[in-house]
Amino acid sequence: RLRSAGRLGPSESTHMSEATYVVFVPKPMRGKLRNVLQSEDMGPMRWREHRGLRGSEFYFTGPPGLARRTHAYVMNWVAGIAPLSA
Repeated sequence: RLRSAGRLGPSESTHMSEATYVVFVPKPMRGKLRNVLQSEDMGPMRWREHRGLRGSEFYFTGPPGLARRTHAYVMNWVAGIAPLSA
């Protein structure tokens, strides 16, 4: 939930319609993640990649719960905890 002191007043809240999470993926792993993301139907999720010298930042934007779960899954894959299927 977002709290806003703007137009809504300090005690009113609104739900976020989408959220963006970012994951750093090391250079040796980014190609595989990119290939999987390009081959999958992501539904309401959108992703983009910002390439750097040592790796890429992958931005996942969509419904907050889905974006959070996608972020957690990719973080676990980078850490070697979860498999990534193509």
